[in-house]
Amino acid sequence: MHADGARFPWSVVFYQVDYSSSYNRYGFCGGSLIAPRVVLTAAHCVENLNSSVFLAVIGATYWETATTTHEIQEVYSHPGYQEESYTGEQLFDIAIVVLKKTSKKRPVKLAQPGAVPPATLTVLGYGTTKQNVDEMNPVLQMVDVPSITTTTCQQMWNNIYASGSMKRGPVRIRVGQSCSAGQAGKDACIGDSGGPIIHKAPVATEDVQFAITSYGIGCAMAGYPAVNTDIPYFITWIEDALSTRGLGSVLTTPLSVPSVQISPSPSPNIADGRKKNPPAVPSPKPPKSPPPKPQLKVTKKTPKSKPKPKPKPKPVKLKKNKTG
Repeated sequence: MHADGARFPWSVVFYQVDYSSSYNRYGFCGGSLIAPRVVLTAAHCVENLNSSVFLAVIGATYWETATTTHEIQEVYSHPGYQEESYTGEQLFDIAIVVLKKTSKKRPVKLAQPGAVPPATLTVLGYGTTKQNVDEMNPVLQMVDVPSITTTTCQQMWNNIYASGSMKRGPVRIRVGQSCSAGQAGKDACIGDSGGPIIHKAPVATEDVQFAITSYGIGCAMAGYPAVNTDIPYFITWIEDALSTRGLGSVLTTPLSVPSVQISPSPSPNIADGRKKNPPAVPSPKPPKSPPPKPQLKVTKKTPKSKPKPKPKPKPVKLKKNKTG
């Protein structure tokens, strides 16, 4: 269902520009404003992307016509980020994007270390609401989905593999990941990658982000859970990334948790990113210092019958359909 950007002023969509087109904005992933100059997103969305080739729109209901946009100063992905070439699984799928100028929009609160998600979470994004449609939605969307334990999530993926739906699997749920259960007609989809998964509170200022859309298979299919990046697990990494750059703090209580370790050899998985692949963009004809031609190696990786990781410049993994 449609969501109001004023209710979620921290919602973000990333896009590239094609100066040779009459309509030159191509959205590919989502994110959330967590500090005046910092946007949180999925690493697979910005992998190999130069900060000069994409822009951000914050807190818009209709992002394509938004007049206020933000240039990017820096992209910093978790050093442990990797996509399993065999399965498409996204590991340590988290990154921060630093804006050149401060946003006046209110940042979203982040779940703190040890926080447990509520039974129902809300997925937000500008991704497509129809499977196999590589086109962003012009309007911010939201849908409620059930939160499930990693044990239940793993069993569901095992069942999917046993059914023969996956050729290379099963997916293995790792440390730093959380899950939400896909339901018929309710899920994230292509273009939603990197977007926020929140506890929608009765009062807007009390909303809390618990996860980041990462990957899954298909969109809005019953029995196919989404695998997300767990914020409570990565909160100290986020805090360190911001503090070393003098960009503020996201910890409400000074609590230390063990450093994030990369898990050993992952088992085969099939993940499909939910990142929308930006179209090939002809050389930009920048009017005034236009952003460099989007030669993104960030083609959101199109799922090879893998679980969809949320959006990457290539057919990235965007989350499921938000038809809610």
